[in-house]
Amino acid sequence: MNLVSMLLSLVPDAVSLTLLVVIGLVLACIIIAKINSSGSADGLLVAEPSTKANPKDLIVLVHAFQRNMENMEPIKSIAESVRPDAEVIRFEFPAQLFSNASLFSLADQLEKKIDTLDSEKNYERIILAGHSIGALLVRKAYVYGCGRIEDAPGSDGKTLPTRDAKPWASKVERFVLMAGMNRGWSKKSKQLQNSLVTRTLQWVGFSLAKLSGTGKLALQTEQGEPFVANLRIQWLDVMNAKPKSQRPTVIQMLGKEDDVVDGDDSKDVKVSKDFIWVPVPATTHASIVDVGDTPAGRLRRELISEAFGDAASVERLRVDSQQLDVNEDPAVESVVFVLHGIRDMAKWTTDYKEPLEAAYLAEHPDGKTKLHVHLAQYGYFGMGPFLLWADRQKNVRWFMDQITELKAKFPNLKEISLIGHSNGTYILASALRKYASLKIHRSALAGSVIRRDFPWSQYAKRINAVRNYVGSEDWVVGLCPCVFEKPLFNVFNEDIGSAGFNGFTDPMAVPLQTKFVRGAHGAALHKDNIDSIVKFIISGDLVDAPTLKEDDHPVWLGFIPLSLLSQVCWLLWILVLCLLLLGAVYSPVFLSWCIQHAPFGFHLEQPMINWLSRGLYVGLLWLILSTI
Repeated sequence: MNLVSMLLSLVPDAVSLTLLVVIGLVLACIIIAKINSSGSADGLLVAEPSTKANPKDLIVLVHAFQRNMENMEPIKSIAESVRPDAEVIRFEFPAQLFSNASLFSLADQLEKKIDTLDSEKNYERIILAGHSIGALLVRKAYVYGCGRIEDAPGSDGKTLPTRDAKPWASKVERFVLMAGMNRGWSKKSKQLQNSLVTRTLQWVGFSLAKLSGTGKLALQTEQGEPFVANLRIQWLDVMNAKPKSQRPTVIQMLGKEDDVVDGDDSKDVKVSKDFIWVPVPATTHASIVDVGDTPAGRLRRELISEAFGDAASVERLRVDSQQLDVNEDPAVESVVFVLHGIRDMAKWTTDYKEPLEAAYLAEHPDGKTKLHVHLAQYGYFGMGPFLLWADRQKNVRWFMDQITELKAKFPNLKEISLIGHSNGTYILASALRKYASLKIHRSALAGSVIRRDFPWSQYAKRINAVRNYVGSEDWVVGLCPCVFEKPLFNVFNEDIGSAGFNGFTDPMAVPLQTKFVRGAHGAALHKDNIDSIVKFIISGDLVDAPTLKEDDHPVWLGFIPLSLLSQVCWLLWILVLCLLLLGAVYSPVFLSWCIQHAPFGFHLEQPMINWLSRGLYVGLLWLILSTI
């Protein structure tokens, strides 16, 4: 035991030395990342010179991440041999590892450059082709060309600006997507999870990017990020607005051994239902553009030649393409998303299904259209993760994924409304801020944790009406998220607050607000209030439940106004923080006592006790916060 104690006593010194080495390496890596990203923020898109005098067609080629124009030379050679009358132009953008180029800007530049080329040469047909990120860029440029510019540079992101479609967009006959990230990449992708080395490098790379403020190009293509999430919705809307005969053909080629894009993510079944899927044997994410003189390379060349070929070639690929079951329901024109909050397994959401369906049927007695009540769950979400912005954003990304798939499943969908409680209200507000493509019809909020000064009026073009039910005794909101509206505290969480306790102040929300509903955090979910919520969501009627109406916040213990406690909630937080710090200070004392009274002879030096006790203390606190 003495040897064990001696080794353990050396741990703090070893840890200190290790920390110094790690800090030095991190600082060196940050410098390297900054150097690597230098100049990329300008994000200039460069096109090779146009050489043909009177080409019939235009073929656009865009390379992948960490690649350049030269990497698309083999694809250019194939396209020129298959279509000798076409002009093939490669585009290049800053795609180095830690590039900070904006994909929105690159797509906008690509759209304008194609428009300029078409204005000069008046092509008959256009084919857009891209590898990996390049596949996302050509699709985004296309939806911009079709007039869906709500997230294009220059848009405020608060309205849904559109413009007339450019002439070139109607000439797009085909997309050839090579290892395209249709849903973006995911850290949970099966391919990326196969190797411990890959997972470790991935974690190190993204941590370094966040620390150094670099790598924004790659981070923009993660699943759920605005560039990708908006594109999925824009693509759906553009395709649904066109007759099938006028939609471009999309050929998606994916290597069977792709180590970046998961097969399911590539297919993006509901959004990309009309794609032609071309699996490429013995091919990884990078090697899909390698058409060298090997058996696998020759097969890739053959498949890519078919993809750029004539109508007969495309039909040969279509015959072998997997048919995807998308389970569409064209009769659904309205959706109501019922979204739960924290510390909540969403059992209450089922109470709204039948009343909503009955109210909708009363409004549409002919039965020609249908309402879908969406009761999806993002799982149990404890108080600890709720206090962390990054963890809250995971649910926001999940929400946008749900919205996209609803729009895909119901091609004639006209409106989406939302009933949200607690964290469900935060998800709505955050999604409105972040995703310029999101549009909501009506929303009913209960136990809201949104800031009371949330600028609803700025999003009036994207959300038609908001009704907020303010709980008279919602101490959860009045004492907890309320503190983040106070000076100094707001730097920790700038986007949560006390709307569920104090109500909103924005003129768009105030007229529809109910102050107050008798009860605590779940007051508005009381069965007597279901009729009020349902009537607002379905028909916009403002009806309060008389059994629940309250005029003001109550007085606790007969003499303490709850509203006053909310105003000084920062004192409560300071007290709690002081108690937690005291616990950290005295945790070594407690651990020492435990060791002294242990039934076996065991000894640790004081530095080791300090280090171990505080680590255990922090872990225990997080465990408690994650489960309450």
